[in-house]
Amino acid sequence: KQGYNVYCTDIFKYYMLGKPNKNVTEFDVGVFINECKRVNPAKIIAMGKKAQYAVAKLQIEQNKIISVLHPKARPQRTTEQIVTEIISKL
Repeated sequence: KQGYNVYCTDIFKYYMLGKPNKNVTEFDVGVFINECKRVNPAKIIAMGKKAQYAVAKLQIEQNKIISVLHPKARPQRTTEQIVTEIISKL
């Protein structure tokens, strides 16, 4: 069996007054890019348009990026169905 290290992050890096900022800022993208450079992931799973926007700023090979709809865009889907979709794109 092959083991995998998983690093999970979010494009939104700061929150104000307990409410998440709904707009991706250049600050968010900058921190995200620095994280990815440091971690150097084999694959990046981008869930939703905001994540895809940030990942596009990385300027990395497209075969490292797996894009899927954000889970909130399809609330009827189970976690198992979402994971199956991601695995099918590996």
